Amino acid sequence: NNILKFAKVTLNDQFVTEQINGISGNSALDLQFALGEVPNGQGSSYIEIEVQDKGNGNYSVETGERSISMLLKVDYSADSVSIPAQSGIDVTYKGSTGASAKFTVDNVDTDTMFVSKGANNTPDTLNLKLGGILEKLNSTYSSTLLSEPGNYHVSISAKSDLSPGAKDVALPLIDSAGNKINEIRGEIEIVNPPSNLEFHYGGSSNAVVNLTTTEDAFGKVTFNDFAVDDYVFTNLSLAPELQFDFDSAIDTNGGSWNEKVAVRINYDDNGNDLIDPDDKWVEAIFDVMREGDGQTETISTGGLGLDDITISYGKGMKPDGSPNEIATVDLSNDEVDIFTIVEGVRGSTPNTMNVRLDSILDEFNSLGGAQVPMPQDGDKLQLTVSLIMENQEDQEIIDGSITVI
Repeated sequence: NNILKFAKVTLNDQFVTEQINGISGNSALDLQFALGEVPNGQGSSYIEIEVQDKGNGNYSVETGERSISMLLKVDYSADSVSIPAQSGIDVTYKGSTGASAKFTVDNVDTDTMFVSKGANNTPDTLNLKLGGILEKLNSTYSSTLLSEPGNYHVSISAKSDLSPGAKDVALPLIDSAGNKINEIRGEIEIVNPPSNLEFHYGGSSNAVVNLTTTEDAFGKVTFNDFAVDDYVFTNLSLAPELQFDFDSAIDTNGGSWNEKVAVRINYDDNGNDLIDPDDKWVEAIFDVMREGDGQTETISTGGLGLDDITISYGKGMKPDGSPNEIATVDLSNDEVDIFTIVEGVRGSTPNTMNVRLDSILDEFNSLGGAQVPMPQDGDKLQLTVSLIMENQEDQEIIDGSITVI
C-alpha cells in the first residue's frame, strides 16, 4: 500500500482547544501535502478521517484507546478535489472500554478539503482543515481527543461507498512520485508548553526575575529580552540560572525513555537571533529519563549509566548548517550542579528544571582547553532550550534573549 506519511506535529494544547471550540481561527491544524496530480476524469469518492489515541503505536484501535471518525463524500475532477454539500454525515466514536456510538453531523465547510493548483512547475497541494473537522465533531459529541495533552494518530483513507464494511480503495490523489495514494497518516502530539519561567541569581539571597513570555501554536515559549549586570556571570557565588516548569505529554507505554535536553547560549553579536559566522556559542546536552502516560509525565536526571552531560564550544555554523564545534567535554551530572530537576508528582505537580548558566561556562573552561569568554557589558545572549527525542528529532521549547549591562 502506498501510504503518505507526515512527520509528527507538536502543538500547544491551548491553541488546539481554542480551535476545536471555535474560539480561534488559527491555522495550526491545517495540513498540506504536495501532490503530483489528481486522476484524469471525474467522479466521487468517500473519505474516512480518523483520530485515535496513539496507544501501542499502531493504527488499529484496541481496548484502552479511543477514536473518532467521519465519513465524507468528495468530488474530484482532473484539477480539483472538493467536498459537496451533504447532510447526515456518519460519525463513529469508540471509547476506551470498546463501546461505540454512532451519530450524524450536518454539512462541514466546503473548503475543508481542497486542492491548490501549482504554478511554474510547482506541485499541486492538498489542503485539509483538520481543526474545522474536529470543531464540527466536538459540537456534536464532546470528546477530549486532541483537546488535551497526549499523542494521537490521524489517518485519511478512502472507501468504495458509504455502506458498513465498505472496502478500502485508493484516494483520488497521486503523490509527487506519480504513485496512487491509498492512505495519509501521521502523529500529532499535544503538549503543555513550559511555564513559570524565572531567572534566579544571588546564591543564598536568591533574587528572582519573573520572565514575560509568549507561546506559539507549536508548544514553544519565548521570553522577552531582559537586562542582567555582567557581575552576575563573573561572580560564581551568584549562581545565575534559568528555572521553568515542565509537564508535557509523552507516552512511554509503561516504560521509560532516555532522551536529551539541549541548552545553547549564543553570543549574538548582531542581535538577529541567528548564529552568524562570527558568533561564539556554547551548548550543554543533558541525558534525562522520561516516563509518561500520554497526559502527564515525570522526568529525572542522573543514574543513567552514561556520561550524561556534553558541553561543546564553537563559532558559527558549518556549510551544511550544523554547529561548527571547536572543542567538546563530557562529564557526569552527578559531579556538578549544572542541571537539576525537582521531580513532579504525575497528574498533580509539574517537574521543575533548573539550568545553571554560569556553571555551563565555568565547567567547560576548567576542562575544555579552549576558553569561552564570560558574558560582559554589551553582550547579547540568545538562549534556547530544546528536547532531543529518541529518534534524534529536535523540538525547541524555549527561546529568548538576555542583554548584559
